[in-house]
Amino acid sequence: MYAVYNNEDDHRVIQSDLSKLGKWENDWQMKFNVKKYKTMHLGYSNSKLQYWLDGNVLNSTSCEIWEFG
Repeated sequence: MYAVYNNEDDHRVIQSDLSKLGKWENDWQMKFNVKKYKTMHLGYSNSKLQYWLDGNVLNSTSCEIWEFG
């Protein structure tokens, strides 16, 4: 999921989308591994707000490296 945060309303929308995702996982009994989900905060003036999925705070990161193969 990708979202842009510019103000408090955006924070509420992002969290609402994550809450809907949590409801979907419970409705379909398909649990996500929350330890694998992270928020990446970009920009110098980013307020680095926390987000939750299924009652768990998502970890924050400034860099991710993907290895294939």
